[in-house]
Amino acid sequence: MKLQGIKGPSYKFLYGNTAEILNMRKESTGKAMSNMDHNILPRILPHVHAWVNIYGANFLNWFGPQAQLVVTEPEVIKEILNNKDGNYPKIDLEGFAKKLLGDGLSSSKGEKWANMRKVANHVFHAESLKNMVPAMISSVEMMLEKWKEYEGNEIEVFEEFRVLTSEVISKTAFGSSYLEGKNIFDMLMKLTVLVSRNVHKINFPGIGRFVKSSDEIESEKLEQGIQDCIVKIIAQREQGRDERDKSFKSDFLGKLLQVNEETDRYKRMSIKAIVDECKTFYFAGHETTTALLAWTVLLLATNEEWQDSARQEVIRLFGQTNPNQDAIARLKIINMIIEESLRLYPPVPAIKRKVSKEVQLGNLTLPPNTELQKPYCRVRPSVVPLSLQETMLATKTLPLTSPLSTPSKISDDFALSFKNFIPVSKCNGKHKITCLSSSSQSVIAPEMSTQSITAQTRVKILSEALPFIQKFRGKTIVVKYGGAAMKSEALQASVIADIVLLSCVGLRIVFVHGGGPEINQWLGKLSIKPNFLNGLRVTDASTMEIVSMVLVGKVNKHLVALINKAGATAVGLSGIDGRILTARPSPNAAKLGFVGDIASVDPSIILPLVDNNHIPVIASVAADATGQSYNINADTAAGELAAALSAEKLILLTDVAGILEDRDDPGSLVKEIDIKGVKMMMEDGKIAGGMIPKVNCCVRSLAQGVRTASIIDGRLEHSLLLEILTDKGAGTMITG
Repeated sequence: MKLQGIKGPSYKFLYGNTAEILNMRKESTGKAMSNMDHNILPRILPHVHAWVNIYGANFLNWFGPQAQLVVTEPEVIKEILNNKDGNYPKIDLEGFAKKLLGDGLSSSKGEKWANMRKVANHVFHAESLKNMVPAMISSVEMMLEKWKEYEGNEIEVFEEFRVLTSEVISKTAFGSSYLEGKNIFDMLMKLTVLVSRNVHKINFPGIGRFVKSSDEIESEKLEQGIQDCIVKIIAQREQGRDERDKSFKSDFLGKLLQVNEETDRYKRMSIKAIVDECKTFYFAGHETTTALLAWTVLLLATNEEWQDSARQEVIRLFGQTNPNQDAIARLKIINMIIEESLRLYPPVPAIKRKVSKEVQLGNLTLPPNTELQKPYCRVRPSVVPLSLQETMLATKTLPLTSPLSTPSKISDDFALSFKNFIPVSKCNGKHKITCLSSSSQSVIAPEMSTQSITAQTRVKILSEALPFIQKFRGKTIVVKYGGAAMKSEALQASVIADIVLLSCVGLRIVFVHGGGPEINQWLGKLSIKPNFLNGLRVTDASTMEIVSMVLVGKVNKHLVALINKAGATAVGLSGIDGRILTARPSPNAAKLGFVGDIASVDPSIILPLVDNNHIPVIASVAADATGQSYNINADTAAGELAAALSAEKLILLTDVAGILEDRDDPGSLVKEIDIKGVKMMMEDGKIAGGMIPKVNCCVRSLAQGVRTASIIDGRLEHSLLLEILTDKGAGTMITG
């Protein structure tokens, strides 16, 4: 390595550089932080801070006899993390770290890692997390109620957050009591202390079989105690299965037990493997979340601009009510503050990889068995907290960490103990923060506005959208509106704003809608029970009357009014008007009643409207040749209209991310696929259930001349703009 220009501290017999590293760590952590210096690298990785300045951005040090290449150049780190050819696998955990985490998601590799990632993605996907919100609110309310006793005084907030996260994780992920979870967390923390204490000790092979230190004996007892507690929770869950089978597999532990029942022995998970996964999530989720909460509160306490703007946002969205699932996603300022905390104080300051063969890394040739250490703290663009304006811009570009992504990385370098990252300064030997008085809660800062974004930034954003505007200007886009985007006022406002903007820049928008939730609501008011068959509404004469009244008379006119209010000109229509849609009875009419198929489409009444930059808003109701009204599936209506109008694009707003390669893995989104690929996925059973009619609708419209059809996630704010005006999209695009 020296011949390639890589320098570093000289190797010491047997111990390498561990003694120097340990002495530097003792010196840096032996005294309290005297001020709020956000440059934490000298404190937690003092050897990296010192040796980078002496030997350069990349240097070589020794952990005992093990060579470690410390890499701090962002481009080189990016190449390692991309790991395209699998040259940079995770290190194998050993000793105390192995006892702490076992072979869980954070340290497993290959197919086992892929299977476990799929389980975790399913349980901790955004939609699943919504179901955990009530339990989280309940736990936070209990904590805040307790805090009232300390008004105006100091609280040891790190410990408060430790208790809070213990309770939330126990309830939401494992369905256990706080007491059961607390016992596990307490043992994990004791084991963490042992890991931290022994991280730089060099063990000679074979000696541990004959002589064990007191720490090794204690760690074995703790490992067994943690396993016994988790096995007990599993046994209790199995015992109570019959009484609550519906929720048995809904949380993380339930999903793990479901994998334990797999008939395929290669996919089946043993109880030991379940214990390892539980340890990983108990510890990783607990430590990272506790640290994040403490850092965020401390940064808020020292930054009035952040504090006031965050309070204003919360009051504006929630008032005096508890947070709700939909509005939480709209906490943009809060989210930016959390991301800035993660940037300044990453939960894992460094990770390790190891090459098993000779590998070319950039301009370097790495010999076999070289460890790579990547300190994230060193790579941060700035160690000064950004202003809110800067944070808003930075979160668009910086590769920031998400709280939900940290467990998968937690143990790559577990040698860097979390005990050294506790994010609060000491005051008289304790970690404290002042509890805000109730009077301070009424301080409201002026609302954040677009004035905080520079004119130059606005111009840059507009210029980046220009190629997409040019591509679609003058083209017809048919949008089917429904699902969550119709039920949430915030998402509804987002869709209307997108529609108006797209119309203003020259796109010919045709807006088709259904209205299932509204129909159900009115049927309930009239004591009529809604019935469904294979996902289609059974529509008798009385139900059809309600459907027409709600879709044509209420929903349609409401949408028209919203679009007109936003500055465009909308015209409300139904499929009956001008014989836009002519219906025929469904082949299953005997069972479904007045649910129709589309016999023909006549767009002649629509064309003059879009030619004059008006937005037709069309309710999915049609009539047959005799004048009998029929309820038409809104996806089908949009697809047939798109074909008749020779539309450039058909967009279906749905309640899913799009087409998934694996229906159980929300992270396996297929961004683009052609008709042939879609048919293969159907044959393989990867597209099933309610997704089939949507995909068939898209395929049929493509076969009739529509250029592209997209199934996008209507739960995302401004998903239409993301789909049309960016190259990222907001779901799955199907091509001919």
